[in-house]
Amino acid sequence: MKITLSGVPEIKAALIKMDADAKRAAEQVVEVTARSIERKVKAGLNRGGRSGRTYQRRGITHQASAAGEYPKTDTGAFAASVFTDARGLMATVGSNLVYSAHLEYGTRNMSARPMWGPIREEETLLFWKRMESTMKGATR
Repeated sequence: MKITLSGVPEIKAALIKMDADAKRAAEQVVEVTARSIERKVKAGLNRGGRSGRTYQRRGITHQASAAGEYPKTDTGAFAASVFTDARGLMATVGSNLVYSAHLEYGTRNMSARPMWGPIREEETLLFWKRMESTMKGATR
């Protein structure tokens, strides 16, 4: 599961006309947004919901998150797998764990526990506000 933020063509075209400092400022907005997504995903996983079913696994009692809740990790492996790779006007935030997609979208045997999508939507709005503010400052 990955979320990729990349500069849209309009921003890239505007940056070509601007100086190197403006481009660096825009790249910082991309990275700040990506790091914010990573922090929010990790925070959600670490607090997660625990109102789902209780079950035994390997002699240990676990309580699952319910449908629609953030998944809650037992071992911390999922939160530890979340990464950000920011390069210029593009950043990727994701997890290489296969079950990340299963949790986000659900399976035929499990309802979704969405987190990436809602955070992406929230951060997209913040990204455009940050970018607008940065570009206004860069053109003064």
